Amino acid sequence: MCNGCYATLADTNRILREDDETKAGVNEKLSEIGKGFTGNIEVRHIVEYLVREVSPEKSGT
Repeated sequence: MCNGCYATLADTNRILREDDETKAGVNEKLSEIGKGFTGNIEVRHIVEYLVREVSPEKSGT
């Protein structure tokens, strides 16, 4: 929920999507625990999520 955590996650997501070599290295490590990064995740700040998904306009109230 903090801006620093959001920024770190968003930057890391962008880097892994754009840098195939870094992504391969991360996926090599993640494979050790049966996981992998595919680039399908959209990192959003909690405020953005609340406005777009939970706002009164969305609920019709």
